[in-house]
Amino acid sequence: MYLIQGHAIAKQVQQRSLLILIAAFGSLALSAIVLNLFPLQDYHAFYPHCPWHSITGTHCPGCGTVRGLNLMMHGDLLGLWRNNPLAMMLSPILVYASFNLFTESVWGYRLPRIHIPRWPLVLVIVIVSYWVVRNFCGALAPEPV
Repeated sequence: MYLIQGHAIAKQVQQRSLLILIAAFGSLALSAIVLNLFPLQDYHAFYPHCPWHSITGTHCPGCGTVRGLNLMMHGDLLGLWRNNPLAMMLSPILVYASFNLFTESVWGYRLPRIHIPRWPLVLVIVIVSYWVVRNFCGALAPEPV
């Protein structure tokens, strides 16, 4: 048994967290390899186009994320900000969640939880609001390909 936030948990929770961590690390490593093998100049040749943008001509909340990550992988640290500011703003939450998964799976310790009341609803409202605003405000649109 391990103590997590004052509660004893079973070994299965730690093992499940380790499997998730291995899968996440493998996905991250594979993504880094693909982004390094296929630079932004080859975007049209390799990366798929956004189906939402192809059908409607408007930008979805994720448009520009792959280009931004590709630019970041090649040294342009603000590339993600210029292509998808929401992804850049949400990245600290992803980093915190990843580090929490690591500490939980390796050491059996869970970091303090950040309590946001009704977080799924808040997240949906933020994403939908961003989706609408980015199509009316040219500064939030991704850089042209």
